[in-house]
Amino acid sequence: MSQNYSVYLAELSRPQPSNPELPSRVYKIGLCYGSDPMGRLQYNEIDEPYPIINTFPNIKLLNHVQLDDEIQASKVESIIIKKIQKEARYFKNWTDEPDKVSGITEMRKWDDGEVEKVHELIESCKEKYKKYVASYK
Repeated sequence: MSQNYSVYLAELSRPQPSNPELPSRVYKIGLCYGSDPMGRLQYNEIDEPYPIINTFPNIKLLNHVQLDDEIQASKVESIIIKKIQKEARYFKNWTDEPDKVSGITEMRKWDDGEVEKVHELIESCKEKYKKYVASYK
């Protein structure tokens, strides 16, 4: 069966906002249809009312795992979220973004160690599901 869904970790950044309350960098764990999370994150067509790249023009795909179907992808995303929820320090939601951003309901403010932990969780899911996928570092 072909790999139709991806669970990913992305870094979204922008120049330092004039409002010091806004972070210049956040992270997103998500799932998308297909094997190209960057295509989803950078999508900017007429049917996209609030493109992510309008708010966060610098996007880096840090890691992702490809899975056969939406059920597997949802399960993997849920495993990652549940593991980071166990330690409050990993669940730093950023919910005060003043502008709408299509397709993003959760963004997080993590330090490098926290990002590395999520990267490791994705790697462990790759092992569990035995899927080949490119890893970005």
